[in-house]
Amino acid sequence: MNSRELYAEAERLAKARGWPGSDPHFTFLLELVSIREETRYQLHHAVRHLRNDLDRLDKITQPASPLLNTLGELQQRPAAVEAAVGQFAAASKALNAYLKAFPPLEGS
Repeated sequence: MNSRELYAEAERLAKARGWPGSDPHFTFLLELVSIREETRYQLHHAVRHLRNDLDRLDKITQPASPLLNTLGELQQRPAAVEAAVGQFAAASKALNAYLKAFPPLEGS
């Protein structure tokens, strides 16, 4: 999502709750939506790196490859993906808890 889409999403959620753009609730909601999107991007980036590493590992482990001694650098990638998943889950949980604490108004 770009910044315009993030703002529109936060605006849509705030409008359903009756919060104007100047309301502190809206400001905090915009921050939570932004954090969730940033962590989603970081998770996507970590998964992409892991996918590239797996492709590279497949090539390295071919019977004729002399590159098996470079495998050590690949050991930390799964942990990075796991950390990114945790960060995204925490950001999403915080946003959902905030939205649950302030449900949409009746008829919105």
